[in-house]
Amino acid sequence: GKSIGNGFPLAMCVTTPEVAEAFADSSLHFNTFGGNAIACSAGLATLKAIEEDNLMENCRVVGDKFLRGFNTLREKYEFVGDCRGLGLFMAMEMVENKTTKQGFTAVPLQRAS
Repeated sequence: GKSIGNGFPLAMCVTTPEVAEAFADSSLHFNTFGGNAIACSAGLATLKAIEEDNLMENCRVVGDKFLRGFNTLREKYEFVGDCRGLGLFMAMEMVENKTTKQGFTAVPLQRAS
């Protein structure tokens, strides 16, 4: 994705040594953007900015605030089911029934005449 390279097309894969070893003698690969100097420079610059600007801590603080707000909405509205997240990777489920957590049924939109 572009976010890992701060706009530069760069990919990343995190795995266990056992999974990585299974691909060692294979023609399969995990990304198409790695292995060149520009991609490496973009990735290193992004990691440097994340560290220098303390962005991980900022994501934790802002994410916690969002999650508290989401949970306030969950308590207030019947259509908000579960709220969860870590950092700024958040989810709020919209449900028709909080007890069964049945999701909304899709309803086609109609144009006004």
